[in-house]
Amino acid sequence: MKCHSLDRYHAINLTNRNTIEFRMFRGTLNIETFFATLQLVDNIVRYVKEHTNNDIQSLQFTDLLVTDEMKSYWERVKNRSC
Repeated sequence: MKCHSLDRYHAINLTNRNTIEFRMFRGTLNIETFFATLQLVDNIVRYVKEHTNNDIQSLQFTDLLVTDEMKSYWERVKNRSC
């Protein structure tokens, strides 16, 4: 790691030329969690494409939960015990 940039070890890796890498999610074998994660990333990408930097700075997590399915999934996840 001495010779590598530490930028790639952040939650969002922008060091690659043609890709943006999201590194903030844990692995899962749960298909519902997998698809919810994909939907969340899609919502993030769409949001930043359609809004200004000021909008993004004031963004709340719940602003990204744009479908009833996403809202329902988030409610189940945040209410379950660890």
